[in-house]
Amino acid sequence: LQLFYPEHFSGCYSYSPDPVDFHRMQLINAYEGDNAFYNDSGLERPSRRDIYGEIDFTIKQEVISENVQGYSDTYTTSGGQWGGWNAVYSPRGEDGLPVPMFDPITGAINKEAAEHWKNYDLNHLVQTTWPELGPKIQGKVHIWMGDMDNYYLNNSMRDFDAYLKTTENPKSNAQITFMPMTGHCSMYSHRAVLEMIAEKLAE
Repeated sequence: LQLFYPEHFSGCYSYSPDPVDFHRMQLINAYEGDNAFYNDSGLERPSRRDIYGEIDFTIKQEVISENVQGYSDTYTTSGGQWGGWNAVYSPRGEDGLPVPMFDPITGAINKEAAEHWKNYDLNHLVQTTWPELGPKIQGKVHIWMGDMDNYYLNNSMRDFDAYLKTTENPKSNAQITFMPMTGHCSMYSHRAVLEMIAEKLAE
C-alpha cells in the first residue's frame, strides 16, 4: 500500500513481508520457471523450514491440502495461503474465478497468469517508476526480516534491498534490517513498532 499509494500513507513498518519480487516467490521463479512443485533437479520445493534448514513441508503438500479445502477442488478457492496470493495477483477467468498461476495437480506454471502477477511485483514497481516514486517514499519504508525466514521470504527481500542500494535521485533511505539465524516474525514487537511511529511523528 505504501508503494502503490505513496502519498496517502506516511510510513510502512513491516515484519517478514510476503514476497516482494516474484522471481523468488518463496523458491518459485514465477516468470522463468516451469513448475511450482519441482525444481530443475526434479526435487520437490520446500515451503517451510526451521531456522536450521530442516524442512517441515513442501509446496506440493501444502497445495494438495488447499485443493481439498477449495470449493472448486483447487487451491484457488481454498482461502489458504496459495489461494489467497492467487486471488490477489491473478486475472479472472471465464468462470469468474482467479486463473491459477500453476496447475493444482502438476504444478506446471501458467506463463500468462504469471505475467499478470507482475502488476503486483513490488521490486518491478520500484525499478520501473523510481524517478517518480522514490521521492514520495523517502523516510517511509521500514522493514525487518529474519535471514532464515521459515518461508524463504528473505530471498526476495534481499533482491529488493539490493536494488534500493543502487538507486539515485534520490538515493533510497529505506531501512531494511536482516537478522541472522532468525525466523518468520519471531522478533516482532508491537511496542517497538509503535515507538518507531511515535519517534517519526515527533520529528
